Amino acid sequence: MKMKLRTSTIITFLIVLAFGGFSLVQRRKSDARPPIIERKVEATIASGVAPAPEFLLQHKKELALTVKQEQLITELATAYRRDIAPAQRQMDTAAKEYRQFMTQAQKENHSDTEKLREHGGDVQRLSGVIAATRQAYWRHAQAMLTEEQLRKVDGLLPQATIKDLR
Repeated sequence: MKMKLRTSTIITFLIVLAFGGFSLVQRRKSDARPPIIERKVEATIASGVAPAPEFLLQHKKELALTVKQEQLITELATAYRRDIAPAQRQMDTAAKEYRQFMTQAQKENHSDTEKLREHGGDVQRLSGVIAATRQAYWRHAQAMLTEEQLRKVDGLLPQATIKDLR
């Protein structure tokens, strides 16, 4: 009985250690990406905005995507979701913590700008990581399109919603 308990304890410890190591590697990867400044969406005109690769799949009929293009863009979209997942989870957590901090600051009726910047910095940094990743995947997705399809995409971009930028 003691042997089973020790073995399961060791296995549990190794699993926890593996997950912790994976998380650390993902954090270092996301920190290594250079930050970019995402351009604004003004009114309904998208200026330099890069939607997620799924945007092209949502408009596959208008773009007349070939079966091969659809397959490649689907693979790219899957890779994009897998790549941003750790940063997205971290950003969601940081945003929740920031909202809680802001609520508490309002209740206490004080605003320390240094603390505001400190708490908001993680959200801003992670948002930059996600935006940079989305930009890179968008460039790869566009490279799979013909000139005519690219012209059609330019016409479709104003239809991009906030959901397409996530």
